[in-house]
Amino acid sequence: MTSKVFKSVFFSTLLFLIIGLASALWFAHGLMKNNDEQLLNEYTEALANDVNHFGKDYAKDLSYGSFRVTLIDPDGKVFFDSKVKNADQLPNHGDRKEFVEALNNGFSSVERYSETLGTKTFYDAVKLKSGEILRTSFTTKTVFSMTWTLLLCLIGIVLISAMISAFIAY
Repeated sequence: MTSKVFKSVFFSTLLFLIIGLASALWFAHGLMKNNDEQLLNEYTEALANDVNHFGKDYAKDLSYGSFRVTLIDPDGKVFFDSKVKNADQLPNHGDRKEFVEALNNGFSSVERYSETLGTKTFYDAVKLKSGEILRTSFTTKTVFSMTWTLLLCLIGIVLISAMISAFIAY
């Protein structure tokens, strides 16, 4: 009888803990992704204002941290890419969704797979006064690495909670 009560209390507690923490992880991942997208939008707008004011060579002298910044001529030729040394050797970007939308609408926000970086990437693109396209992006590696770190912490919490639950249930 004691064994049956122990198993019932222990596994019920463990199940609800795992469900609760998995829900929290899913929710936190969504919040981090939304926060990064908003930060990218704000960054793109501020950088576009600066490049419009100081010219496209201004962008070459900046440090971008985890963001990738690309300047693209109206014909799709890449002028500058902060993550690629020989940007002029990159393929024409004239067919990229964010480029086409920014060229036609003035702004674009797209989530797609980057062939250059080999990762799922979030892009913002804005048409500059010169007609060129300023594109900023970040990869899902940023969001997933934070989620992974959080997941490791949650696994530790589950293990400690399981030990405490086993002690209390016993």
